[in-house]
Amino acid sequence: MPVLIGLLVLTSCQKDEALPMTSGLQGQRLGMVLRVPSNAPAEGYEEGDTYENYLDMSADRYRIYFFDKDDNTLIARFETAEVVPVKGKDFVDYTLLGKVPDELVNHSDFKIVILANWPKYGDDEIEEGTTTITDICNAGWAQFNCPTDFSLGQDNLIPFYGVHTYKGVTFKPDVATLLNEPITLLRAMAKVEVILETDNYFNLAFDWVRMNRYNKTGYCAPVADSEDDYDHNGVWTDDYAGSLHLVEGSGTGTDLPFLKVGREEGAANDTGDKTITEKWIAYLN
Repeated sequence: MPVLIGLLVLTSCQKDEALPMTSGLQGQRLGMVLRVPSNAPAEGYEEGDTYENYLDMSADRYRIYFFDKDDNTLIARFETAEVVPVKGKDFVDYTLLGKVPDELVNHSDFKIVILANWPKYGDDEIEEGTTTITDICNAGWAQFNCPTDFSLGQDNLIPFYGVHTYKGVTFKPDVATLLNEPITLLRAMAKVEVILETDNYFNLAFDWVRMNRYNKTGYCAPVADSEDDYDHNGVWTDDYAGSLHLVEGSGTGTDLPFLKVGREEGAANDTGDKTITEKWIAYLN
């Protein structure tokens, strides 16, 4: 389930005034607006529910990195000074403000990698000039467990991953820089729905729904060092990662139970018949 995150770094004095300013933040400034749409971005996609779109932007629940465009080695981490979420009608904007890392100032071409909602981050294992994007995607700390009773909530969030290349960027003292191309974030889990439609005459129902054999551990990211590895401009049949990124030995014979999320009756027709819809869901690695 990919989701388009608009990454906008505001520029000009008028735009700067809309950003949260932090005292003592001097030099090249970098402001980002991560936009999470509430509606489906294109035909063939389904709108995500609240926690399916949710990014936890609290202090230690996300990372933003800059990488060299050619060899994919880490340049620096982006340390944000403030994050301000604003909920709109069709989206949620997360406005971030921070200082351009000194290591990035002389780079006009680079990649931005965003990790969000990961259960942990290997800060002690990441080294500037050495760690690559692939190293992060394959790291042991880039794995997460999916319990059989998994349900989305504040403490159970879907990990997100995104990468995008930027070229010809110039940083100037005391001026923010505009990056108006979006970053598409990819969810680490797939949502599976089982829908039973019946009527008030038969009035059928499931006692339970289970999937036999599933992966109890998964990676928070695909092996993707370019947006071209999973983002094809909203073309549903071409989007998503082209291959699975599985944790060896994570398969289990245990059944994965689906959660019943609702049973609704439609309006009666002229003969008094009603359509009854029952829905069960599960999230898979």
